[in-house]
Amino acid sequence: MPISNTGHTFDICLLDIEKRLLPHAYDLKTRLENNEPPTEGDVDFLLQFQKAIQNLNSCSINHPESHVSLGNLIQLYSSLVSMATDNSSMT
Repeated sequence: MPISNTGHTFDICLLDIEKRLLPHAYDLKTRLENNEPPTEGDVDFLLQFQKAIQNLNSCSINHPESHVSLGNLIQLYSSLVSMATDNSSMT
């Protein structure tokens, strides 16, 4: 059954990210902050995280209050990519 309320769809997208992806994102962030190099699994995860953010962005078009959540996720994603790039170049 399709959901017509874009706000409700946004909430479902955000809940999916919070439950499924954020725990791994924060674990990865901790490992990268400890100068550990990213694994192939981490690269795959970053691609999943990017796709989830893009999906969330498409859910948020008619949901302006969502932009803070979206901005925070984009900032987290960007810092993970930057740290992963820095750490992988150290090896």
